[in-house]
Amino acid sequence: MTPTGGHIAMNTALPSWRRVLAVVAHPDDESFGLGAVLATFAAAGSEVSVLCLTRGEASTVRGVEGDLAEVRTQELQRAAEVLRITRVGLREYPDGALADVPLDDLHAEIATFAGSSAPDGIVVFDPSGITGHADHQRATEAALGYARTRGIPVLAWTLPDDVAATLNTETGAGFSGHPQAEVDLVIDVDRSTQELAVACHPSQAVPGSVLWRRLDLLGPREHLRWLHRPVSPTDSVHPDEPPTRRKHKMNILMIINGSAYGLDSTYNAIRLAASMSKRDGVDVTVFLMGDGVTAAMAGQKTPDGYYKLDRMLSPVTRGGGQILCCGTCMDARGITEPMLIEGATRSTMEALTDATLAADKVLVF
Repeated sequence: MTPTGGHIAMNTALPSWRRVLAVVAHPDDESFGLGAVLATFAAAGSEVSVLCLTRGEASTVRGVEGDLAEVRTQELQRAAEVLRITRVGLREYPDGALADVPLDDLHAEIATFAGSSAPDGIVVFDPSGITGHADHQRATEAALGYARTRGIPVLAWTLPDDVAATLNTETGAGFSGHPQAEVDLVIDVDRSTQELAVACHPSQAVPGSVLWRRLDLLGPREHLRWLHRPVSPTDSVHPDEPPTRRKHKMNILMIINGSAYGLDSTYNAIRLAASMSKRDGVDVTVFLMGDGVTAAMAGQKTPDGYYKLDRMLSPVTRGGGQILCCGTCMDARGITEPMLIEGATRSTMEALTDATLAADKVLVF
């Protein structure tokens, strides 16, 4: 496991998962984004499944004629064969409005698809959505929520920040990336299978697409981050093995109610959360309520030498933890989700209830 803030060169191999589940928002995400990673898993003998939550009917790109939902359904099936994906689930949640679907519904959808053969690991897009697409972000949020309740590790495909910056400069797009210190795995990939899978999506893989430039900049490598870490990098325990053989991670829930500044309790709670996030075998969820939601606002400006809580919270997400913000508390204070730091998400009382019941320890500040 790459320590938080460590070098990426020390981890260049994918985990040895027998069963891999990719959760994506649209047909083509499995190829355009995750294609090289999923092909590498399949080549190593993993059974790879894909759950796609929408049919992609709202795309403004139309490289072929016909009913787009039906066209993209067929494209997904063909690409899955090329990538050697053993099982595909395609759902009909609204394309472009996945964020409006309750998380509980999406968690149940993933659980139903996984069935009794739970995956050894899940692969998703980075929480940023890579392009900032809200559907991508919601698919990852749903998969991560499902995984946390079951102790399943989650890897997120991401971009190096220099690649994202180049794409944004050249195309005016809104790609998000991460610096080296926040990337946990860099793997060598063979793009040939991914390129064949991309070719199965002619409705979207049109000439002039930024996809081609991204693949060119990435070359033969892909970059991934742990969103929910395994107990150890060599953990070989699988979901179908007896519970007595499983290693247990400690789940810590911290509920912070106090305002961002002026209270020692809020400052010390976030210090503790950041410290615990650096420990192996510990999962930290921070739930911000009341005035506490202001601690997760991005771009805080304080006098020189004074602490900034938005920066202090960043180790939580880098360590694979969650930062959840009470949605009604945000509304009461005029805070919208785009105003939050990267990795912090709007949440609900239902999610807090789930996190409380799943936690080994609950700390309230």
